[in-house]
Amino acid sequence: LWIVRGDEQMSIARPIAWERIAQAERGGAPLAVDDLRREVLAIPAPPLAEQPDQPLPRWRGAFAAPDRLPVKEEVVPFPPVRSIAIDTFYANWDSDVEADGLVVILYPMAADGMIVPVDGALEVELLAPELRRFIDAPHGRGLTIERIASWTQAMHAADFGPGGIRVELPFQALHPEFDTKILPHGLVHARLTVPGQGVFDTTADFVRLRPWSPLRDNYWSTTGRRFFPGERTGRPKQSE
Repeated sequence: LWIVRGDEQMSIARPIAWERIAQAERGGAPLAVDDLRREVLAIPAPPLAEQPDQPLPRWRGAFAAPDRLPVKEEVVPFPPVRSIAIDTFYANWDSDVEADGLVVILYPMAADGMIVPVDGALEVELLAPELRRFIDAPHGRGLTIERIASWTQAMHAADFGPGGIRVELPFQALHPEFDTKILPHGLVHARLTVPGQGVFDTTADFVRLRPWSPLRDNYWSTTGRRFFPGERTGRPKQSE
């Protein structure tokens, strides 16, 4: 005999051997065990259409329909980070015409190349050649390498996807689209600090800092402006 209690979502069944039943009642009146057994066995089975497609699992305790079985989440630890890699490029992410900053896609990688979600801190710096008077930089032929921007941003494992994590880094005081002394290519150095695992560095060289445009470059050399009248930019004086 199975005694079942519950509702449509969850039922608890308790099996009892017939020979262990000492007494039974129906409506407050005593009922012989043999009569109870005959009545239970006489209950017709539900029509085939009402029966579940799959048999219910019978455990010694609670049981439920297959689509409501509790799922035990197994936590699989990620392997440790061994190195990092980055892809970086300039990008425009608002409504004006100029590039707004750099996009860095970060890939913390395990020994087998698997992307590892991590909590940590990302530090990025942008180095670029800057034009000087030749007398001020004779050994560099009028060029010096300057750090024109730096950023620090917290990383959270929940934000990572199978393709790493995308980080938008806006240009700062020096903007390659407006500052004519900055050459169009630079170097991006990234450092990821992961508590308990270490500090990881990587570099991306020959990063384009502004779009290649012969027409704009010519306009820049003759007028000191890169954008044409009527183009809306983040610096109002450039739109005049």
